[in-house]
Amino acid sequence: MERITGLKWKKKEINCYVLKISEFYPFSDPLTIAIQLKYKDKITTLNVNRFIDILIHELIHNLFIENGINMHKYFQYLFKKYKNLSHRTVIHIPLYAVHKEIYLKFFSKKRLEYDIKIAQKRSDYKNAWDIVLKEGSKKIITGLKNIEKYHKLYF
Repeated sequence: MERITGLKWKKKEINCYVLKISEFYPFSDPLTIAIQLKYKDKITTLNVNRFIDILIHELIHNLFIENGINMHKYFQYLFKKYKNLSHRTVIHIPLYAVHKEIYLKFFSKKRLEYDIKIAQKRSDYKNAWDIVLKEGSKKIITGLKNIEKYHKLYF
C-alpha cells in the first residue's frame, strides 16, 4: 500500500477485531470484521479470500486516516471535482484505485472482477468503481501522489 500510494503508515500495529457474527458491515475504525453477516433471517459466511479482500479494503481506509492532512487535501479536490456524487462514492474512488492495483499485483483479475460485481449491489460503491474503471486507477493514484500540485490548482 505504501509503495502504491506514496503514503506512510504511522502506527506499527493496527488492532483488528474479528467477530463471529454481526448484523453490521465491516468498518475501519476500529477495524472490525465479522466472519458471518446476518441480514434478517439469512446468515452469510465469508470465505478466506473475501475476508482478506475486506481486510485490505478497511486497511486502505486506515492508511488514508493515518495520513489525514494529505488525504484531507486530496478529498477536498475530489469533493469539488465530483460535487454531485455522494460522500461514500467519493471516498471510495481513491480506495478502489489502490485496491485495484493490489488485486492485479498480488491476486488476480478474476478476484478484482468479483469485488466489482459485489459492489454493483450498492449504487455508491458501483459509482466509485465506474469512475475508477473509466478514469484509470493509475491516474487517480497519480493525483493522490501529487496532491500538493492539484490542491494549488483548485484552491
